[in-house]
Amino acid sequence: MKQLYHFCITCHGEVLFRDDEDIRQITNILALEAFTCEVELWVDAVMSTHLHGIGCAEQERIIRLCRMLKMRITKYHRARHLADGPLFDPGCFLLRLDGNNHILAALSYVLRNGLHHGQSATPFAYPHCSANHLFRKDLGKDPCVAAITARADIARHLPRRSAFPDHFVMDRNGLLLRECFENLPMVEHYYRTPRCFDYYMSRLSGEEWKREQQEDPISDKPVTLDRLEPENPNETLASMLASEKGRNYSPSRLSDQDVCQIIDGQYVQGYHKQSVYQLSQDRRIRIGDDLVRRLHLAPSQVRRCLALREVSTKTASSEWRPPPPNGRRWPKTPRGLHTERVEWHFSGDLSQRQPVGRMRGSLRPLACAVGGRGWGAWGRQPRAFLAGKAAGCGQTGIL
Repeated sequence: MKQLYHFCITCHGEVLFRDDEDIRQITNILALEAFTCEVELWVDAVMSTHLHGIGCAEQERIIRLCRMLKMRITKYHRARHLADGPLFDPGCFLLRLDGNNHILAALSYVLRNGLHHGQSATPFAYPHCSANHLFRKDLGKDPCVAAITARADIARHLPRRSAFPDHFVMDRNGLLLRECFENLPMVEHYYRTPRCFDYYMSRLSGEEWKREQQEDPISDKPVTLDRLEPENPNETLASMLASEKGRNYSPSRLSDQDVCQIIDGQYVQGYHKQSVYQLSQDRRIRIGDDLVRRLHLAPSQVRRCLALREVSTKTASSEWRPPPPNGRRWPKTPRGLHTERVEWHFSGDLSQRQPVGRMRGSLRPLACAVGGRGWGAWGRQPRAFLAGKAAGCGQTGIL
């Protein structure tokens, strides 16, 4: 039996989108998977660390939608940013919605999600949700114009072999319009009038909402902010309620997307890499320290924008060096050379997990190529040195 559900998937260790292209692709994936899983979407809100949605379908289809969203978004995110490993937290959050007042409260909380997290001064100022697509004409907003309508042109902006209905249309940037894949007229029916909708968007949370939901002929608990928001170690319920009153919002505060653009545009290019995931853990930590000191950012925001997770580290020398010949001890690294720690368990590029010493040539440290003594006749020093230079090692002794 079809019922209305609120669902949420989270990735508190990283960020879902780093630029506008990520936002477009994630929104398009949401529309495609809802069509494939036969889920009727009502509203959604794409945040930097989680995704909210309300849809009408059987519970099994809602669960399947969450699984497919996690798989497809992870596949896209890891392929574009040259990373690997899981992106989302395990599991998903589901809440069945019954009763008009319960449904109205859940719709209002999802539409105001950008306000609750301090990303905007009003719900309409956050662009990545459905709030700006309701009562557009009555609120004095220009209608959304479908710039791309032909199926062949739409398919160029979607993943290959994606199935989509004929009524899907896009704007000029390749983003599927929410008017074509969400049941917005039904949402407007619950709010009844534009004035009522405007009132709920600015209404504060409180006991009055709970008393109204108790009037519904069901015995479910009232829908509150703590029931819809998953547990977040970096944000409390009190801070979200304060953001609802406009206390935590500041127009000068950098969002996660702004911080990611600074990292990708300044620091990553300075290391001649294509993605932050190709940087070692030590380099990410140094970048994070510089961001906190220079821009006065919160450490939790810096950690998720740099994808810094709790990892265990090992030096590469303890992983690939062969046993010493004839029971001798390995000589010490000559002066002027230092060892660089290689991270083996962080979510990053696969090439970061292959020490240069495993390439063809010598299995010894790079010191053998710069005149170190007491090494015997182990391997071919010039080839090992060239392998290290090709990998951009410079004067690093061990990678």
